[in-house]
Amino acid sequence: MDTRKKSKLSVALLCLLIGFPQISESIFTPILPTLSNALNVTDSNIQLTVSIYFIGFALGVLIWGILSDKYGRKPIMLLGLLIYLLGNIFLLCSNDFHSIGPIIGAQLETHFHYMSVFLFLIALATILLILNFVKLPETNLLKVDYSTKDIIAVVLRLLKDRFVLLNAFAIAVFNAILFNFYSEAPFNFINNLKLSTGAYNTGILIALGTITGAYVVNSLAVKTSSFDVIRLGISIAVAFSIFSIFTFANANIFMIYISIFGIFLGINIALPVILKTSLYAYEDVIGIASGIFGFMYYCMIGVLTFIMSVIHTGNILVFPIYTLALAIGLSVLILINKKF
Repeated sequence: MDTRKKSKLSVALLCLLIGFPQISESIFTPILPTLSNALNVTDSNIQLTVSIYFIGFALGVLIWGILSDKYGRKPIMLLGLLIYLLGNIFLLCSNDFHSIGPIIGAQLETHFHYMSVFLFLIALATILLILNFVKLPETNLLKVDYSTKDIIAVVLRLLKDRFVLLNAFAIAVFNAILFNFYSEAPFNFINNLKLSTGAYNTGILIALGTITGAYVVNSLAVKTSSFDVIRLGISIAVAFSIFSIFTFANANIFMIYISIFGIFLGINIALPVILKTSLYAYEDVIGIASGIFGFMYYCMIGVLTFIMSVIHTGNILVFPIYTLALAIGLSVLILINKKF
């Protein structure tokens, strides 16, 4: 295999690995109402699976990052995929248990049994495990073994940095809105608006918001300050959050779709800039800092999605009101701190 073919394969494998967590995070959300009925648990309890997922994700970001620096990225990647595969096999055998995911999940649940979602994830994890074992190169040739003292020093440095804490909260809010929508949408669109599981494919709206947001960011990058781009994104998210309350209240599906697109357009204008600027002062310890930073905002996401499960009542207005509260709270904090 020549260098060009190897490069294409590496890029394709990298794209699969990047998209894998997003698919995993969202693929089972369309079947939440079905799971709630099948397992005879409340809607709020079934939504807790989303929060638990992010707590586990937070621990994974922290632990796997440090271990990959010490032992290499390929063996840790393979171990993580193996644990993920075993977890899905356990779910499939148990009787008690970010845009393309909901589409796949909805279609699987519509045309097959809801457990086919876990079969799909098992197959995907198996394919990735084999591809990574055979084709993934080791990119961490210089192993680093961080001492406990090194890790504690970076943790304290991050916790004292108000800019980093604000960015972590902003990232958490944006992701919480996304995954609160994923967890609430099946109940709103299926139970309240009486759409079938396969008919409410809002993942397309989120994808369009992501693509359009990326285009806007690229267009503004040269001539607009980071703070102004972030402020624009949050303003759009707040405006469409207000609009969404009226569209959900009137049960106008077309206008609901527009409001959802607008919310995620705003998020995808602001979020990339925040991610880009968050750790610019931590290049000297970027490996540890990235892991700890990810742990911080994934824990926050877990808390914010937990609140969504607690306040879930089945009322169609709960999601848009909570989204507006998060967006307004974040906009106030961003406006107070203009260090971008």
